Amino acid sequence: MASAAATSMKKNHYIQNLRGYAAILVVIDHALLSLANFGVLPKRIEYLADDLGAMGVHIFFVISGFIMMYIAFDSFGKPFAPRQFIAARIKRVVPLYYFATALALGINALAGNSPYRWADILLSISFLPSHAHPGSAEFLYPVLGVGWTLNYEMFFYLLFTCALLFKRRLGVPFITCSLLILIAAGSGLRLTSQHPIDASLLFEIVRYFTRDIMLYFVFGIAIGLVARSSRCPSLSIPMPALIGCGLGVAEVCLCNYLIAHQQPLWRTALTMFIAILAVGFCVVARPTGQSWLAEELGDASYSIYLFHRFFVAAAVSIWLHWIGRFYWGEVCAGALLGIGGGYLAYALVERRLTNLVHRKPSVRSARPEEAVASVEPA
Repeated sequence: MASAAATSMKKNHYIQNLRGYAAILVVIDHALLSLANFGVLPKRIEYLADDLGAMGVHIFFVISGFIMMYIAFDSFGKPFAPRQFIAARIKRVVPLYYFATALALGINALAGNSPYRWADILLSISFLPSHAHPGSAEFLYPVLGVGWTLNYEMFFYLLFTCALLFKRRLGVPFITCSLLILIAAGSGLRLTSQHPIDASLLFEIVRYFTRDIMLYFVFGIAIGLVARSSRCPSLSIPMPALIGCGLGVAEVCLCNYLIAHQQPLWRTALTMFIAILAVGFCVVARPTGQSWLAEELGDASYSIYLFHRFFVAAAVSIWLHWIGRFYWGEVCAGALLGIGGGYLAYALVERRLTNLVHRKPSVRSARPEEAVASVEPA
């Protein structure tokens, strides 16, 4: 297993590339949906936009499950592993998310919109579902709308931290069974009860954290176990991240052409399979030359994800004020400004925050997971 240990020290550039492509899918989703506010977006395109963004999020979740298992493979049952794991995740996720949330609050105040309730702000920064956006009863978006995925990420990290208390032979079944039991309980809850308008906060949280979207974490864990085994294949796959993401886009477009806004079981299974396949390609592909642009987009994917909506909204306002309603031009401008603005936030904010958080390194020697922490999805 020496080779596996050596591999754990390496950064998977293909996974990093895939993160960038997944973030771009989310940006395109929101650039397209910016037209929905003006009532000019055909419903079929609106459904397509939703599914493109969902594919990006699903890929993120599979990557997250993979990375967490991959970096923590040798840490199960070790005394300081849970504390070090959750501390690393908090340092990675929380500072930039709080900065973006504060920016959203500031913009909302400057625009003269109704202020958020303190309860919603506290729930948002605690990574719990809130009614900050009352019209979103299904997902209960926080103050920073895209932060709903981070609620699931942090919940997954907490479960994984608990799993690290055990040896691997018990910890892996603990995390996978916990997720599967929660998903099964949530399915039963939705089958046996309607969503009451005056539901208690506890009921909302239970519904929220038992959704089947968490199944993507389980698939990622499985890929991580395969990647750390001696039987993990090594295949010659050119541009695996681009191919995997391209298959996802093709599947979403085809399904929307055939059955827009319907989710039969076969379509859900196909979507899951493509997200798993995209990550799997990146894991088993032999390393070759890297694309500088894809690498940079991957490095900046967290900032692109958190900040792009600010820039998309700015692009829409500028376009409509100065150019007029040439809608597809607005979409292109919004997507480009969203990606570019997110990268700017990465260069000017995320890097500085990261350096600030890690300014005092631990006296302990670097652990294998710290060497690949830069590819952690968020």
